[in-house]
Amino acid sequence: MISHPLHISASLLLLILPWPLLATGLLSLFFQDRKYRLFIKRSTVFAAGFALLAAFLALVADQAGMTDSLSWFSLPLPLGLGSFSILVGLNSLSLLMAVLVAFVGFVVARFSARYMDGDAREIRFMGDLGFTLGFFFTMVVVDNFWAFLISWVAKGLTLHRLLVFYPDRAKARLAARKKFFLHRVADVALFGAFAILARTLHVDTFSGLRQAMSHGTSIADPSLILAAGLLCVAVILKSAQFPLQGWLIQVMEAPTPVSALMHAGLIYSGTILFLRSWPLLSGATVFRDMIILNALTTIIVSALAMMISSDIKGSLAWSTSAQIGFMLLECGLGMTGVAVMHIIAHSLYKAHAFLASGSVVEPYRGPEITLAPRLGGAPGRMFLALGTGILLTLTASKVIGIDILHQPALFLLGMILSVALARLLLTGLSAEGRKGLPLLFPTAGLVLAVALATAALHRLFEHFLGQDLPSVPLPETPVQTALLVFSGLCFLGLLWIEESVPRSSSTSFLRRLYVHAGSGLYLDLLLNRLFAGHRAALPESPESHQALRGPLVTPPVPPTRKAMP
Repeated sequence: MISHPLHISASLLLLILPWPLLATGLLSLFFQDRKYRLFIKRSTVFAAGFALLAAFLALVADQAGMTDSLSWFSLPLPLGLGSFSILVGLNSLSLLMAVLVAFVGFVVARFSARYMDGDAREIRFMGDLGFTLGFFFTMVVVDNFWAFLISWVAKGLTLHRLLVFYPDRAKARLAARKKFFLHRVADVALFGAFAILARTLHVDTFSGLRQAMSHGTSIADPSLILAAGLLCVAVILKSAQFPLQGWLIQVMEAPTPVSALMHAGLIYSGTILFLRSWPLLSGATVFRDMIILNALTTIIVSALAMMISSDIKGSLAWSTSAQIGFMLLECGLGMTGVAVMHIIAHSLYKAHAFLASGSVVEPYRGPEITLAPRLGGAPGRMFLALGTGILLTLTASKVIGIDILHQPALFLLGMILSVALARLLLTGLSAEGRKGLPLLFPTAGLVLAVALATAALHRLFEHFLGQDLPSVPLPETPVQTALLVFSGLCFLGLLWIEESVPRSSSTSFLRRLYVHAGSGLYLDLLLNRLFAGHRAALPESPESHQALRGPLVTPPVPPTRKAMP
């Protein structure tokens, strides 16, 4: 029994949020004549704006205490799989993701209306965009396993149509084929995990999974271990992690709005699944360790590839791969609040970066940044910047009231933040101001502000998400301690490589290793050959032959001013 009528209104907002977008997609199938193009474009933008308003109002309703979940439809399933139900859950994670996706979706829809103006197939594009956003919203807000799975699959299929919007582009088709196959494997893995959970725990919702695990269900059950493993497989495949991230780099052949939507929203599907399955995965220490190791490998390879990338969108794509790895690293460490904060910050940044990528080249047409004399050698400068970054991180944590010294996982994240701050400080050690003075002290002030803001946001998200996504740090065992130490050394190594490689000789072992690692160790070439099919299936052009072989690899001198992802 619902005690307050506004509870129904809050649930209804999330229920109807995706329907205008899905309706726009359906309309595009029936109104394909060019004379309806303005109507379809305006309908898509309006539907995206409605989703943004509905998501914001639902967030307000949640903060007002209207947190009931309502089931609007239920269909029993055979074989002990529970039921398929339209069940809307009002929780902090779903609401934050709904607001984020709605904002990014509205921006991308408005940009697409201008970007695709005059294209012969803009009606189809806007319709597929409406379908993709609508199914993604549904995936974010539903609580039922099977409704989530259907939305997960449908979103992937409609996204595939957007990725091959220009079918004459061989690399676009190759990337779409790889993504299509890998995501179908993820679909099967997710179905298997949900079926095992439904038959073992007799639950068919994420909220039911949380209740079952909170009542003392042991993760040692072989069925639950298998379910956790399948969930991790689905997460890795959907998140384009090493060595399967090649398709994410090659989807740059799709229209810019698709790249922006992919990298600023849809790519988080795997991370969202991990967070929603957190009650089960938090106890699966072995799989968390595997996620951490795989994320570290992805971060290292993607960071190196980003440093040597010679095109703007390619660099942004490698950056996304590294950042998704970082988010999964945070999830594996149990810092779920930090992961959600990272998702939101990265989504807003990456949407802007892709949509503004056409104007990014303008600053490079001017004179290069004037560099001040080096303050000591590379090791000395690096240790000075790193020591300052550590000091600023500890200061910010103390001011905000976060004790990072007695929490191993949080201490590791603090050290990673120190490495990122050190990279900014190195810019201040090199750049020269108007009066010829190094910009170290102004940069240090900016870096301190960044550290304070990061610590404050960490506290805010931990408070907001604490009840739905409580942090569960890794157990303090020798294996996990060694894993934390290894993770810290990896980030320190990246900082050292970025400082040392540009000054090493072109024939050095470090430079050669740097280039090979930055090219993904060429593992994506195996997938290229598998999914390219016969050469006759692709246009006989230099582009198609290059798509089969993979990206050209040249060892350019890495730019010293490009920041780590």
